[in-house]
Amino acid sequence: MVQRKSVPAADNCEISVTTEQMPDGAWAVVTSVKHYFDTTENVTDLPVPTDRFATESEAEDFGVRMGREWIARNRPRVA
Repeated sequence: MVQRKSVPAADNCEISVTTEQMPDGAWAVVTSVKHYFDTTENVTDLPVPTDRFATESEAEDFGVRMGREWIARNRPRVA
C-alpha cells in the first residue's frame, strides 16, 4: 500500500511524503521538497533513508521532519 501526502512548509515550500508498506509489514518513506517561485516549481528529492518504521504514522512523521530540516539548512540567508 502506498500513501502520498503534501504538507505546507515555510518559505513557499511544500513537503511531499510518500509512505509504502513493505512485504514484511514495516513502513518506508521517501520525501521531496517543492519550492514555488513566481511561475515555476523546483522539486528536490531527498536521499532515500534505509530506516523502516513500525507504523505508517511514524514513517510519515520522519519524512516530514526530514523535509523541514532540509528547508532549514537550505533556505537563503538574509545579509
